[in-house]
Amino acid sequence: TLKVLADLPRGEQRVFEWVKGDSPSTPLGEEGLDNGFLRVESIENGLVKLVRKDGLFCEYSLITTKKILSVSEVITGGAIEKTLLKTLAFEDGSQYSFTVKIKAALDYVEIYEDLRGVVADGSRLVATWGGFSPRYRFAPERGAERVDEYLKEDGSLPFYMAPHADGGRLRDQKAVAYDDRQKGVWLGFLFHDLDACNDGD
Repeated sequence: TLKVLADLPRGEQRVFEWVKGDSPSTPLGEEGLDNGFLRVESIENGLVKLVRKDGLFCEYSLITTKKILSVSEVITGGAIEKTLLKTLAFEDGSQYSFTVKIKAALDYVEIYEDLRGVVADGSRLVATWGGFSPRYRFAPERGAERVDEYLKEDGSLPFYMAPHADGGRLRDQKAVAYDDRQKGVWLGFLFHDLDACNDGD
């Protein structure tokens, strides 16, 4: 089976060549992950920080009580897509892997998590933004709402982000976006690869 997924910048032309053997991906070294719209920075004692050219950023962190034994990073890629894989190994033998993919000339990233040997212990992924002051949020089944409207007592959203949410339900959403109309920018989170979210339930 041959499967091709291409998100090419408008007007660009790419030639794909399939050859027998191992993947030709190569380490990027000092080149880093930057596609002209976004830059991916690795954070010491954290995960990654996504930075726009205008300074707006979104930082991802894993909040956990587990003791981290080691952190490893692998950066690979080519002309179209570059990938950072960051793996945290814990003293209880469990492992957490965080992958961020950035594509040439496109203003979004793909993020994947992989948990091995992890049980429900309260650990969670947190996204924190800066240089961004949204006044509105948008969710597909809820429409536009003020950013602080209907929040729970602890400040959390009035709905859950759920990859397999059914249409018409206000409490489960597949996506949420925040709009800073003064700057004319928005920041959104979307489940787009539902196969990657299949846990068997």
